[in-house]
Amino acid sequence: MKPNRQIYDRAFKRIFSLSDIAITNLINGLFCRDFPPDSSVSRPNGDFIRLDLKGRYSDVFVTVAGRHTFHLEAQTSTDSRIALRVFEYSFHYAMSAQALPDSLHFPESIVIYLGQAKNIPEGNILHFSFEGQGNFIYHVKNFSYLEHDTEGLALKKMAAFIPFQTLRLRTLLRAGRPGGRKADFDPDKFSRLQDTVRHDIIGTIETSLRMGYLTADDAKQLYEITNFLDEHIRHEFSIKMEGAKEFMKPLLPGALELPNDKYRLRIAELEQENAKFADEISKFADENARFANEITKYADENAQYADEILRLQKRIAELEAKQPNR
Repeated sequence: MKPNRQIYDRAFKRIFSLSDIAITNLINGLFCRDFPPDSSVSRPNGDFIRLDLKGRYSDVFVTVAGRHTFHLEAQTSTDSRIALRVFEYSFHYAMSAQALPDSLHFPESIVIYLGQAKNIPEGNILHFSFEGQGNFIYHVKNFSYLEHDTEGLALKKMAAFIPFQTLRLRTLLRAGRPGGRKADFDPDKFSRLQDTVRHDIIGTIETSLRMGYLTADDAKQLYEITNFLDEHIRHEFSIKMEGAKEFMKPLLPGALELPNDKYRLRIAELEQENAKFADEISKFADENARFANEITKYADENAQYADEILRLQKRIAELEAKQPNR
């Protein structure tokens, strides 16, 4: 059974609406970089129109610290032409971002396999042959997501990808018997797997939030993306597997206390304190303005007195000059 590519594309692209901190940590983990966590992140447009007016729509481009651009493509199955497609997307991006007329700067690319694709190599290559100039090899890295457990993702500060742990549920739901027949649905085994996935997702988000690898809003969005994927999987298989629906409980129940719930009260308290400080600052600003007005008034009076003193001194000098010498 092939997964709905559009569903996973939407979830994948939404990941990159997280905070700059979360995306910087994700890029560091995927590309073995060490950008500071407070690096700025921009998300260049990845949609291009070719000369034949056909659209080309890549997944995600990310620019870190204003000058380092990365290209990320998500796959749910293998594709023998993936290196060519990645090169095409990167070429169109390089053309759109061209700074010098005689040079093109390509982003660093990676293909992220989200499903249970087998025999995924560490990378793909594309051979180029230029007549009279020789042969060149274009390398594209691969990242097989489900080969990395939640502990490994957490160590690499890649909690932004944690919602895709829900895809582990598909391993049971799509299992087959010899001869191609669907296996009987095992509710107990599936329930245990759900509990494990739930525990791993919650634990990774809580730890990453506590360590500062995510923001509170990131945590909220990751739970929403997780529920989005889980609902899709449960709906898809409840239709195709008779009797499965009653055993497929939601992965993250609505009563679950989310990590950001734990900090919501404290955030509200801090917001109230900030509001109080803002009022005090406003009051001090008003007092400072009043003092400034008084200082200005006194300065004007001092200037007036100085003029009067000068006038009197001049008059005294005139009178003394008129007196006979003693």
